[in-house]
Amino acid sequence: GAPPHEFTVSFLDVGQGDAILFQDPGGATVLIDGGPGSSVTDRLKESGVDRLDAVILSHPHAAHLAGLEDVVNKYPVAAVYDAASPSSSPLYRDFLKQVQEKGIPYSALRKGRVLSFGELVMSVLSPGDSQKEDDMNANSVVIAARFRGLDILLPGDAEGNVLSVLDLPQVEVFKVGHHGSRDGLLKPVLDSIRPGVAVISCGAGNSYGHPAQDTLAKLKAAGAETYRLDTQGTVRVTLAGGNMEVQTER
Repeated sequence: GAPPHEFTVSFLDVGQGDAILFQDPGGATVLIDGGPGSSVTDRLKESGVDRLDAVILSHPHAAHLAGLEDVVNKYPVAAVYDAASPSSSPLYRDFLKQVQEKGIPYSALRKGRVLSFGELVMSVLSPGDSQKEDDMNANSVVIAARFRGLDILLPGDAEGNVLSVLDLPQVEVFKVGHHGSRDGLLKPVLDSIRPGVAVISCGAGNSYGHPAQDTLAKLKAAGAETYRLDTQGTVRVTLAGGNMEVQTER
């Protein structure tokens, strides 16, 4: 594939997991999470990626981390970021070792930090200095990304119990936390951020029952146009001429 001519955010279909690719033709290429396996590198190839300015790991669950081993082996990566959360995961330990052995600069993200890649600005909303031992979902890196007038909220697997106490911006696009699982505090989050588009990253026929019908109902009631990777494949959001467009693989 060839890289896009317009700013594009691709929610890559990697099965039951997350992999979110930002491409700014005049700026940077950033990947958040790598999905549960090696298919992410195929998706990056289809997207015309030949290098990555940053890889950000939201949290060290396999559904977000496992594919990054292939990514850092096959692509030049300028920097790796994560929350440096307390974790007993051997997969996470091995990944950090791999990053160190390759000499890739590594940095921990905390609330208040801002990463800038040209006009793409990523503000870290969570976690703060206080984290929960081995509660990896709650310790997810929560990012508010902005490119010109397009705002996107990316909560990793953090759910309403985390998001509802944050100072959240209104956004055009919301990547639904934890693959669309049932979330009793989702409504106040949606009332705060008022997204026009919601994206659920989950795998076809997954054993968790994602997305939950209750979550789909809340998104519909909030007026969000909802896209699902399990039924529609990769979802790409582009900003062309000041207008947001959404395209699906199928």
